[in-house]
Amino acid sequence: CIIVTVTIVLYYWRVSVVIVTVLFPSVSLRVGGEKVLLLSAAAWGAMTAFTPVLAHFCSQPIFSMTLARFLMGLLQGVHYPSLASLCSQKVVESERGFLMSTVGSGSYLGTLVIGGAGSLMLDLYGWESVFYVSGMLSVLWAYCMWKYLLKGEGKVCVFVFV
Repeated sequence: CIIVTVTIVLYYWRVSVVIVTVLFPSVSLRVGGEKVLLLSAAAWGAMTAFTPVLAHFCSQPIFSMTLARFLMGLLQGVHYPSLASLCSQKVVESERGFLMSTVGSGSYLGTLVIGGAGSLMLDLYGWESVFYVSGMLSVLWAYCMWKYLLKGEGKVCVFVFV
């Protein structure tokens, strides 16, 4: 029963990622890659932090979690097209391959870090802490990127990459 539930939730996340990636690749060209990346990262970070609330306080957690994962997939589906658009506009052609491979490997590094740190948090503070911490770090990262890069204040911020 648990395996079927997890499969359903993950299936709807993957479907929404594919829908957005295929149907809306030009959003970042019209709006701007920086804005799309930051808005989607802030929104999916907030959704991640809100996940334990959905699990505990909804009368039908499977429905609310499936809907949340579908919405999160919609938000995450714009990530790689926006990143590609941003790199094609801002990065010299000879550096694009290295940059895209480095940025792409960052998602795997993040998975390893949150897997290790998340295991410790899970044992010490419960499963909810993993969602609260990783979600809030994502929102903090998006805020720092917006405040210090998009607004162009020229200040230095210590970035937390999740």
